Amino acid sequence: PKNIIVIAGTRRIIWLSLCKLLGSNILLRLDGINWQHRVERKQIKYKIKAEIQNLITLFIANFIANSIVYQSQFVKNIWQEKLIFNKKNVVIYNASHLQKISGNRISCNETPLEIVCIEGELNGNPIIRILQSINNYKVHIFGKTNKKIINELKNKKNIIFHGYKPNDEVKKFL
Repeated sequence: PKNIIVIAGTRRIIWLSLCKLLGSNILLRLDGINWQHRVERKQIKYKIKAEIQNLITLFIANFIANSIVYQSQFVKNIWQEKLIFNKKNVVIYNASHLQKISGNRISCNETPLEIVCIEGELNGNPIIRILQSINNYKVHIFGKTNKKIINELKNKKNIIFHGYKPNDEVKKFL
């Protein structure tokens, strides 16, 4: 794929690194760092998992991502305190109007843009509002999707719910 958006992190580090080597632009969107395990009594496996997730995210930010979008200035300060090297970055708060931020510089005249969303489980009202706002692009959604989301979006012909699919089938869309 020409452009990849990583939300917080991924276990597919090798695939992401390969895409980077092949010239993909990789944008990392960061919200808060995992910290609850440091102040609450948790089992050791949860503490280790949270720290590994933080390290993976730091690795992606420092060595793979071309640029970073932070959820807030607070989040930016936390991550930069954790040694994210100087990267091209911007703070975009949740629910920001992207046309106002970009100054209408968003254009995809070369080929029709398609969005591929690969998620373990997709649920919640914010995602319904986001998907309802997408009209000019085809959106392929892979993974478990809450029935409420499917019902709310059943009339949107540009949104295609695929459910769980093997990696080989998902790769056809990338």
